[in-house]
Amino acid sequence: MPPSRAVARGTAAVTAVGALTPLGDDPVQSAAAIRAGLSALGEHPYFDVVTPDPEWDEAERLTAALVPGIPPMLGGPARLLELALGALRNLSASARLLRSELRTTALLLALPPADDVVRAWGLAELFAAELCRRAGLAPFPIVRVVESGHGGVLRQLGEAARLCESGEAARCIVLGVDSYDDEARLGWLDARYRLRSDRARDGFLPGEAAVALLVEPAATAARPPLLTYLAPSFAAEAHTVHGEVASSGTALAEVVRAQLAAPGAPPVVPWVLCDLNGESYRAAEWALVSARLADRFAEGLELGHPADCVGDVGAASAGLLVVCAAQAFRRGYAPASSALVFTASDDGERAALFVHAPAERAP
Repeated sequence: MPPSRAVARGTAAVTAVGALTPLGDDPVQSAAAIRAGLSALGEHPYFDVVTPDPEWDEAERLTAALVPGIPPMLGGPARLLELALGALRNLSASARLLRSELRTTALLLALPPADDVVRAWGLAELFAAELCRRAGLAPFPIVRVVESGHGGVLRQLGEAARLCESGEAARCIVLGVDSYDDEARLGWLDARYRLRSDRARDGFLPGEAAVALLVEPAATAARPPLLTYLAPSFAAEAHTVHGEVASSGTALAEVVRAQLAAPGAPPVVPWVLCDLNGESYRAAEWALVSARLADRFAEGLELGHPADCVGDVGAASAGLLVVCAAQAFRRGYAPASSALVFTASDDGERAALFVHAPAERAP
């Protein structure tokens, strides 16, 4: 067992990351491009949104962000597998994972929510086995799957900390993947005025990504921590984005307060990384919470939301936020030694987690 390292305010550590996004085929490229404010958003190769007057209007092409190199007509589970394989491969390379280590490693998947289209894909039953087959890996001894959308990776980070602490797994791979680039799924969202267009100015711009995080016990990790964390907080918002009533902000405020009360949390929030995606519903919710808890947010708060650059990446959102924090800590440009990550899932789940720089890298 390796000697204990000085770690900052967390019992679990993310020790390696992998990512495949529209802005890069690894986490370094992706985080650097997001930091620089580069955008992968552009005209979708084939999908036209519904216009205000379909009988008279010219066709309007959707704006979206897609990963280069994956055929745009490839959709459904096949597309998710390509994304997930890319993230898993560069995680394996960066962590130098041995096949012998995988025998004591849990695989924790965060997948798209089972809406009317995705439900038919059977992801909960089939995705993990097919991913292992395509990657040439034996089945993992422990597999967990959640289909809860934006907060799925945070839910699985909580499960990873529990598995590592209990000794049920020596380490965990948390993998979040999502893509809206499926014709049926895009059509379903467009029919509900969720995709931004001339007809639906309050919609979001869709993206796609896969993120893989290696989690180990912080005190005995075999690899230097990129960041550490305790347990995420969760709450349910009664007024979801699907309804006619604006968010109350109650659930998001609750999870932020819970994180501020956690051991080792900073007295005020200095840095926020979140999944705001341009929808007024989310922006209004954040405005409510930042006003209600104004005394708990630092003056000059740093606020980051990568959807500006890569679109809304769904179930990969929280993973991408963690990658951005990890790269900032690692490369010395983080504005603070702790970042509050929060997400808002379409079903009303709100999730938040403080991530902390390792002691030797704290600003």
